[in-house]
Amino acid sequence: MTRAIWRATDDIPNRLPQSAGITTVGTLLPLFYLASPDEAIGMMCYFIYWLIQLPLLFVSPHRIRYLFLVKSLIVPAAWIAILVWACVKVPTSTSLGAGRTSVGSGAVLHGSALSWAWLGALNSALGSYATLAVNIPDFTRYAKDEKA
Repeated sequence: MTRAIWRATDDIPNRLPQSAGITTVGTLLPLFYLASPDEAIGMMCYFIYWLIQLPLLFVSPHRIRYLFLVKSLIVPAAWIAILVWACVKVPTSTSLGAGRTSVGSGAVLHGSALSWAWLGALNSALGSYATLAVNIPDFTRYAKDEKA
């Protein structure tokens, strides 16, 4: 995205060693084209992310309550849209059911390998809710009464 906004970032040389696992800017290719995910991580993108996010950390939740209201309306619709897209995009020959899970180039999982793959996928899906679960006390301290 930084290269789409500021084309001059293509000319920034990477002076970090390959073993650092990070680059100065990042790469032009999406992750699925790269040999390893480490090639796509860029320090400049990380810096821009924190530069934008840091001032927002000082805003009181009361002041951005309407933003959360809009978010609560948009996110469920986006979830449903992504679910429909994924169901349409995945071929009908691919299944997540027991004994038919395809991984990579046609390998089929059975037994404990299937169970661990299923638990790993569940952990990946629910991991994004960990922050919300940890911050529930922070949200509830702004409640006006017990029902809120």
